[in-house]
Amino acid sequence: MKTVIAYALVLIGIPNLVGILFGALVQTPIIGLLSVSGKFRLTVLPYMEVFCGFGAVVAAILLFHFLGATLSIAIPILIAAWMSFYFWRYKQSPQAWCSWLVGIAVGWFTISRLIS
Repeated sequence: MKTVIAYALVLIGIPNLVGILFGALVQTPIIGLLSVSGKFRLTVLPYMEVFCGFGAVVAAILLFHFLGATLSIAIPILIAAWMSFYFWRYKQSPQAWCSWLVGIAVGWFTISRLIS
């Protein structure tokens, strides 16, 4: 039953929301430190979304860990599919989408190995 609850929370998008909040917390000071023109900030900002993808995967892994459910490759696939649908549906930046996917991959291959 705990596994069903964990997957349901991933499908609803709770780890994605946590990832967005984590990304905002990390991105805000970094962007604030960039004391250059606004145009440079706009070119760097889509690539900072890597922190959002990383935070989403970490949140999902911790969710599964605390619920005692086993990790599977379906977790990053579900998060990536959810975010791909969002970026496609709302015609968001392809660079930000790729950054999300890189963050998901980096988070999965680093944190999942640390937890298991």
